[in-house]
Amino acid sequence: MKKGTIIVIALLSSMTFSNCAAKKTVVQEAQPVQQQPQVQQETETQRKIREAKEQAELMKAQNELELLQIQHEQAKAALNSQATLEAGARKLLIPCMKEALELETNNQMAAQGMSTGKERQELALKDANRNAIAELMTRLVGVIKNGIEDYTKDSDTKSLTREQQAQLEGICIAAGERAINELFKPGCREFLHEQKGTYGCYVALYVPTKQVMEKINNAVEVAELDLDKSLFRKKLQAELDLQAEKEREAKQLELEKLQQLKGQTQQ
Repeated sequence: MKKGTIIVIALLSSMTFSNCAAKKTVVQEAQPVQQQPQVQQETETQRKIREAKEQAELMKAQNELELLQIQHEQAKAALNSQATLEAGARKLLIPCMKEALELETNNQMAAQGMSTGKERQELALKDANRNAIAELMTRLVGVIKNGIEDYTKDSDTKSLTREQQAQLEGICIAAGERAINELFKPGCREFLHEQKGTYGCYVALYVPTKQVMEKINNAVEVAELDLDKSLFRKKLQAELDLQAEKEREAKQLELEKLQQLKGQTQQ
């Protein structure tokens, strides 16, 4: 082969390789460049704020746990304050029992309520309140029924028919229930954190009887009933006073027994 021909072939080969390299470079440059996500750096102020919030939440959780433990220990101590009787029987000092007895006076009614096995404290409290209010309502219904009976037996009044008696009773009970739910106040409230993780609650509630009777009498006044409303108020108040005195005496005896029981446990 001639020398000139060899030189031409060499030049052509060099040009071919150059073109291929150029094309390859163009293809590589055409590929999109993937950008890495940028991580926002936390400033020193943001870090301090975050750490302060975390510390506050931790302290809150610790305080709540300590409070539950204290309440649990108090409940255990109260329940374990007991006297041993014959045949191994034992009396328990139930939380809020003493307050429920002491709050009973001639001017107010008191009742104890309890609840156990609830998932949350507020559910236990609601159920305990409901039970105490139910006891107060049972007593008030007795007063209303006896007051209506005394009124119908009075020789100076016109006898009420059964329908009228039922209507009068319904008005008084409805007004009394609204009054108790509106006016009741807590005299004692104790929570228990039970072994299964559930909650219990004991309460002592009281309600002023004078205000309850005022609301009942107001409801009777506006009702279209053919009766001597002034005389009915007197009969109702007399029955309430009679029951209040009996209840107060009974609870005073229970309170004395409770004081004796506490004295035995402290010996």
